[in-house]
Amino acid sequence: MNVLFTVASPLISKIILRMQEVLPNISLNIHQKNSFAKDLEQFDFIISTAKIPNFNSIPITTEELLIGAKKGILPNKDFIELKDLEKYIFVGLDKETELQQTIDQFLMAHKIKLNYQYQSDEPATVRQLIASGIGIGFIPAISWQDFETKNITKAHIYPEAPRRTIYLNSPHHNLTDTQRLFSNEIANVFLQERDATTKYLLI
Repeated sequence: MNVLFTVASPLISKIILRMQEVLPNISLNIHQKNSFAKDLEQFDFIISTAKIPNFNSIPITTEELLIGAKKGILPNKDFIELKDLEKYIFVGLDKETELQQTIDQFLMAHKIKLNYQYQSDEPATVRQLIASGIGIGFIPAISWQDFETKNITKAHIYPEAPRRTIYLNSPHHNLTDTQRLFSNEIANVFLQERDATTKYLLI
């Protein structure tokens, strides 16, 4: 089974572990680069923040985008005002990535210009830069929830926080039993992560 993740890459290992339990004989080919975008029908499933034309597209979660920073950089508060973000150095993803496009659209709509000094096309690199204190950045609340929790301060943006919806897309309009089970289990992983995030944010 071919699966493309254009977002939520930190959840790949959890999804694989789930599939080992539920579908132990399944063979997975996992891709993470948008370079495959010209031939999307080669994939059984695509996890992205965009509905793909002529595909079945099911929303599997909507998540808030938080601000994350190494402890000591941000004020010790649960919220940070949107206009105050302009005072900080930011690290982020390349402008071609879906997450950064969501962020840029939000900032443009609110007429906010941030000081991005470092940008990468690898989410893992961005997380390392944030954890190192090189800059602050946007943290998807659900799909990045396990990111350096003990050493990272996370804050909600107010008066309005950016959000994104993640979709499970498939070119197959009639799923096989295996494909249906696979799609259900992916949705369950996101549901469990959402519930864990809600619990964490309420503590």
